[in-house]
Amino acid sequence: MTTIEPWLLAIIAKQAGVEESEISGATKLADDLKLDSLDEIEIVMEIEGAKDVVIPANDWLPEGATVADMAAAVEKIVAGTVSP
Repeated sequence: MTTIEPWLLAIIAKQAGVEESEISGATKLADDLKLDSLDEIEIVMEIEGAKDVVIPANDWLPEGATVADMAAAVEKIVAGTVSP
């Protein structure tokens, strides 16, 4: 399983309005944290600013994505193995 970097965990927790300790890799972004597409845009902007990367506009996360899914996708983007 992908480790969730503290900076990413902080971004997700802030946007969801929960404590970081309430989030695990299995936490579902939409179902558990109630994040919607506008929240995703805010998270994307934070990630892009923090890591100086470009997140693909669509389909960068699977339907029903978990925090671990997001962490894995961000890892690939930061590593440069996914292009926008």
